[in-house]
Amino acid sequence: MMRSCYCSASFLCILLVCHVVVCVPDPKAKQLQKQLSESIRRGDSVFVIPHDVYNFDDSDLTIIDAHGMVIHGGDSLFVFNCGKENGFKLSSSSNLTLVAMSLDCFPKTFSQGRIIEAKATLPSPSFVFQADEGFLNPAKIQPKAPEISGVKAILWDPHTRKMYPNQGGVRNVNTIQEIQKQNLTFNVTIRPHGMTRLGRWMPEVGDLVTLTPSGPAIYALYNTSGITTRNMSIFGSFGNAISDYEGDGDANNFENIYVGRGVNSTGLLSTNEGGYVTNGKTNGAIWLDSEMGHMGDDFAWIHTKVAIVWRVVHEVDGGLTLYIVDPTGSAIMDDVLIQKDVLRFYDLLSYELQLVSKVKQLKTVKNQTLLREAQSIWNDMSNAGVPYEAPTPYFGLFAIQLSNESAKLMKNLTLTMVEVQRVAERGCTFRRCYFHDSFCNGIRLKSSNSIIENCTIADINALWFVVLQPCNRLLCGPLAPNNITITNNRFIGTSWDTTHPIFWTNVTDLHLHNNTFEPGTTSSYDGMIQESETDCWG
Repeated sequence: MMRSCYCSASFLCILLVCHVVVCVPDPKAKQLQKQLSESIRRGDSVFVIPHDVYNFDDSDLTIIDAHGMVIHGGDSLFVFNCGKENGFKLSSSSNLTLVAMSLDCFPKTFSQGRIIEAKATLPSPSFVFQADEGFLNPAKIQPKAPEISGVKAILWDPHTRKMYPNQGGVRNVNTIQEIQKQNLTFNVTIRPHGMTRLGRWMPEVGDLVTLTPSGPAIYALYNTSGITTRNMSIFGSFGNAISDYEGDGDANNFENIYVGRGVNSTGLLSTNEGGYVTNGKTNGAIWLDSEMGHMGDDFAWIHTKVAIVWRVVHEVDGGLTLYIVDPTGSAIMDDVLIQKDVLRFYDLLSYELQLVSKVKQLKTVKNQTLLREAQSIWNDMSNAGVPYEAPTPYFGLFAIQLSNESAKLMKNLTLTMVEVQRVAERGCTFRRCYFHDSFCNGIRLKSSNSIIENCTIADINALWFVVLQPCNRLLCGPLAPNNITITNNRFIGTSWDTTHPIFWTNVTDLHLHNNTFEPGTTSSYDGMIQESETDCWG
């Protein structure tokens, strides 16, 4: 597997550069941004970045409204202060080719160290660890509230520097308390996650540990199409390595991408979260000849999301306004939905298709009274057993107007799921890729017409190597992803049985061919596939 990573001398160079200018803007980075923006405004077809190390300590590297252009990175290394949520951000652009560049964070975005005391006692196991220098100081991820939301403690084998298997993949940190400031000693309490699988998730003296908060992707694409990213290495990210949201038109392509530990790095993780996350694309991405390793979460997460109609208002003119709860916060409504879009409405419990209708108008609801009412109704739905997990911090409310013709058909409309037809069947393709060492699952496919072919998937922490699942338990029946092909892949792990299924699926049209499983082989998929229509999550 080819790696477009930096040589040792260059990696040492960036450490020196960052130590010297970490609090001072890098003139080279400022000048590069200026020259790149001017080249885009001129409509140049090619822009070549001089080979160097660029420290973006206090800013992003941005590409906005660029089209039909080749940007050659000159094998340069771009370093971002991810603690300030900086990164390489590409938006409102199409038909670009980005070649030969590497991305990294300084300082590192996670804490790591060695456990020197451990108490494996329920209900609150705890450990004391001495943090390594050169990484995120654990004191900086201690909030004022008594519990931390969104921080993972991952345990590592000190001899192999690999994660212990089956730790669960949950955000399990309760508290972080500084004990001795001078030698970076901290006490950490964690939550038992309730998993019954075999594995090492209780801390022991001598274990290595990482603490990972969550943040944005270091390479973020928004409203893009036809973007080819080739020969890129990513050595660190506060969140996922790459996020790819929204955009009509041609698929984005990722070729010879390396996401992993940096050259000569002593860090255990590459990213705090996963490798690639996408949503709202008309056409799914194509990944070729790439490698992802030592993830803090899934390798790839291919989304399809739905929302819920909770109020129907019949207008005076005979039209209809639907108030829609989107617990994912604008994932399909705010920026993705456009007037010409077609919506599909399904009954919340029977999954029967109720109506197909075009959008007449869309508004984001800001009225606090309505927001509180919607949240209250949503909580009541959840308490009543409606199978949907609503992450409150991302709660959104939208008003969608439909035509008079649709209003006539929806007189008796009750709680209903809404799906945007344009982004529901875009698919995603992975060919000849190597995925290894993730803290959570492997590849989650929640979109139809997807392909995983000639890939190697190895050593994941949690249950499933390939997850074909509904979105938050709703995409069952006709909403489930379909036409999924998984062929000629090599799966490497330590346990193949019904408690460790490879595929957790709700797919009616699943094609499995010529896949091998190690250690050992099987000619049958018995025990490898767990089918469920009600007990899916993610």
